[in-house]
Amino acid sequence: MNGPGNKDFERLFFLDSPELTGARWWQQSVVETRAASQDWESAPGPYDRPVQTVSTRRGALSAIFSLGIGLLVIGKCTASIVQDFSSGSSDPLDDAHEDALALQQAQGWDIGATNQALSFPDGVSQDASNQSQWRNAISTLDIELSPATEAYRPWYVPTLLRAPGQTLNASLAQALQPIHSNAMDLAYSKGLALAELFDAMPTSAQDTLLVIDLPGPEAVALAAALAWRFEPVFGLDNCPHPRGVVPAHLTLAAILFELPLFRDAASARQTPAPMMLVLDANRLTPYTDSGNIFDNRWLAKIPSASELQRLGVKQLLYVAPSGAEHELDDLNDDFVALANASVDLRLLPISDLREENPADLANAPTDTVPGELYQPVDNQAQYANSTWRGHQVQRYYWGGSRAMHVHFWQAYRPYLGIRMHFSPFRGSGVSIGWHPSMRSTMFSGRGFGGGGFGGGGGWRSRSSSGFGRVSHSHWGSSSSGRSGSLGRSSFFGGG
Repeated sequence: MNGPGNKDFERLFFLDSPELTGARWWQQSVVETRAASQDWESAPGPYDRPVQTVSTRRGALSAIFSLGIGLLVIGKCTASIVQDFSSGSSDPLDDAHEDALALQQAQGWDIGATNQALSFPDGVSQDASNQSQWRNAISTLDIELSPATEAYRPWYVPTLLRAPGQTLNASLAQALQPIHSNAMDLAYSKGLALAELFDAMPTSAQDTLLVIDLPGPEAVALAAALAWRFEPVFGLDNCPHPRGVVPAHLTLAAILFELPLFRDAASARQTPAPMMLVLDANRLTPYTDSGNIFDNRWLAKIPSASELQRLGVKQLLYVAPSGAEHELDDLNDDFVALANASVDLRLLPISDLREENPADLANAPTDTVPGELYQPVDNQAQYANSTWRGHQVQRYYWGGSRAMHVHFWQAYRPYLGIRMHFSPFRGSGVSIGWHPSMRSTMFSGRGFGGGGFGGGGGWRSRSSSGFGRVSHSHWGSSSSGRSGSLGRSSFFGGG
């Protein structure tokens, strides 16, 4: 009706599910009956007079009965929708979806795909020490790699490390094997270059939190190179799946390969050592919604400003994938909050560590840096250990040259009191001057910290983000359904 005081109805959302079938056919029958009645009423009779609508008692009772059934169905669906929205979900269909990890923990890692094998490109039979002892460590990785420093344990999320040792996941333990890829060798060599920079650091690194956010196997290899100086804290909150969005089994396979290095570093590392949080940048892999894909994505968990203060941390150095201009989307709110709390955040794309070449030498600064402050340290012991890995280590430098390398801390810790009267980094291709700024992402405003399904809590859960949710009807039986609530997206998003 469009008279005064009346407004056209506007559909706010559309529901289409089996529960609404009764309401749908009832509404359609009412529309068709009304349309037929109007046509009948307006049709000219034999004497050009409107013909009266015929209504019987049976017809009236039938209409009343249909109306009652329709209202009952609509009431049930409305109550379901209200309950769904009150539980924090914005998707009326989410009541058919469950947390993917909870489903795996209840029914096994390969639920819905028990006959499918995992793929291990670059698979090897021996670890970095040319031994096969990794087989005995598969079921106890979460214990062996647990942080020795008690203060770091709240940030240890061993969900992935724990998975092979669970009873329901015996087939996962049998399927695992180490991998050793070129990408891992590259990350390891760059990790040694970064370790050399910390060896030459003019002050203690104890007030630094190092966050490694690279694709899983590369993050593990980089961490192995740095483990002599930093204590690794793995924050890996998912489980492998044969059809998983995130190839988490490859991260496990890389850990099996690098395990001897982590063991040796743990026995030789000075304590207390600064904290190194190891993440997997593949955790936000975009994908297209499909009943054939298992959404095992997850959200990272990092300390808040007050918690960093308790740890004595003043600077967070974020090691990002090649070419990254800012942090991954699930960390944006957290990083902005840290910056607002006066935590010094620095971004280091792994691509800023490069081989030496004449072009980079030409752009390097030419002034002299006081030798007592910047003495490059060639850690021959770590380079010697790298021969375990069966490859020749390539030397890498920040900015692509030794001359740039020694100026690293002038760019990343300018408050040390060392001043330069020119810009030595102009044209060098390195990423400096980054400051986190608020971007509009699917995680905006969802609170501090990540999901906590395996490592001692967290403030932001999978259910509130739409991540890591799968159709129970599909993965629990033969029915079809969506895999995840949020499928199509890019996670180094705009801004």
